[in-house]
Amino acid sequence: MKNLKYFTLIFLLFIGVHSINAQHDRNQDRNQQQTHRDQMSKNYDDDRYDRLNQELSLTQDQRNKARDIRSKRADEMKRLRDQMQRLRDDERKEMEGIYTSEQKEKLKKFEENEKQQMRNHRANRQQPNMGNQRQNAQQRNTQNQNRQNAQHQNVQNQNKQNAQQQNMQNQNKQNAKNRKNKRNKRNR
Repeated sequence: MKNLKYFTLIFLLFIGVHSINAQHDRNQDRNQQQTHRDQMSKNYDDDRYDRLNQELSLTQDQRNKARDIRSKRADEMKRLRDQMQRLRDDERKEMEGIYTSEQKEKLKKFEENEKQQMRNHRANRQQPNMGNQRQNAQQRNTQNQNRQNAQHQNVQNQNKQNAQQQNMQNQNKQNAKNRKNKRNKRNR
């Protein structure tokens, strides 16, 4: 009996330590992912605004003002992201309170599976680069050209239909005129 209590105590202690480590690992993963996302987002934003500055030929004063606006908004957006993360964490803790231990194990497997799928997705996704941007621009140009060609073809088809209708109307008028002339000849 004493051994059973001792074993149960060790088992519960092991489960507790394991849960704490798992939560710590999740938080650490989440922090690393957030840091990575923040860096990727910053790099993308910087590249985007550099291209925009070149495209719009902004003056140095305009660039400085745009940078100030962006940094002010970036701080606000980071604060909102952090707040959203805290809300998600609170929700998760509340949800875990209603699960059975079996459901918690299933949840753990489910989350691990989702993590792996996300890793696979990220590995397969191409990172934006200038080559892809050129390719996308070429695709847009091709699509625009195809659209213009289709519009031109539609105009030509409409013109043909209009011409055919006009010819049919002229032919009907001519036929009506011919019938009238025949009637007039018969009546004379």
